[in-house]
Amino acid sequence: MKKEPIHTSTACNACVPPPESQELAEKCDCLNFCGDDPWIDKEKATPCAHYKRKQAAKAKAQAQTQALSNVEALLAQHGAMLEGNPYCYFELAYTRQTGWMAFICDKPAGGTIGTPEFGAGRKIITSGQGDTPNKACANALIAIKVQA
Repeated sequence: MKKEPIHTSTACNACVPPPESQELAEKCDCLNFCGDDPWIDKEKATPCAHYKRKQAAKAKAQAQTQALSNVEALLAQHGAMLEGNPYCYFELAYTRQTGWMAFICDKPAGGTIGTPEFGAGRKIITSGQGDTPNKACANALIAIKVQA
């Protein structure tokens, strides 16, 4: 961003340093406060760095909310399945070889771990894998929709 002396700058309040400061104001197209110029959303005006930081933080928060929503959506599916089958089993796990895995099975695995009969009696209703828990749950949700 281009910096100009405070007395010649048009800048929003967040970009204007206090009068006693010798800092330079940031040149931006904000009118009275950050992001208030309607042309900013249409990318025809330059927002200030403060507004860009606020927008980046907002986008990060939305991404985190979206990340939780796939896990929450799969848990909601599991909750609905529990009403018809109280033994329905949800698992979200991580291994170094396969990454994150999400499963919903009709019942927990039975038998001795490491033997062929371990888990043989259960039906996997849906499963998904991914680099993150969100992606694994998203893939499991897609698998549910494909089966339906």
